[in-house]
Amino acid sequence: MRTEVLWDYNIAENTDEKRLAKKALSSSLTKPEELRLIDILKEEPEKAISLGFKPNTLAGMVEAFPELARQILIGLTDHASIHEYYVELMKMPFTRKLSAMLLMIREVIEVPLPYVELFIVREIERQVQLWRTDEVDTAIEKQTSRARTDGS
Repeated sequence: MRTEVLWDYNIAENTDEKRLAKKALSSSLTKPEELRLIDILKEEPEKAISLGFKPNTLAGMVEAFPELARQILIGLTDHASIHEYYVELMKMPFTRKLSAMLLMIREVIEVPLPYVELFIVREIERQVQLWRTDEVDTAIEKQTSRARTDGS
């Protein structure tokens, strides 16, 4: 009885993909590595999940690698778990990188309106809270300044 040895030529590729994903998750990818990972995910979008790009890793991806985060979301548009990714997006503080990434995504796919509305409402509420905090700080500064002036 002879045993035939079969070689999986994808082992090296899969190892490289896992290495790149691990670097991305630790925010240490170089630009060429990020582009390579984006190409991999364009070819096989659902690979994002098996490589460890879970919804709870999205915030880090948006800040460190917005183009990669964009590709993950675009690639998983029709995946059953896409809503979990959108929920994580809605939890994130509004930043320029998040705003830019959302605009890039909207050029390619239609983000479900309820998520867009939720994000906008949440951001308006956050801005109102910041304004109120600024008003309180300004009022306290004025009172402190008056007290100093009256006390001298």
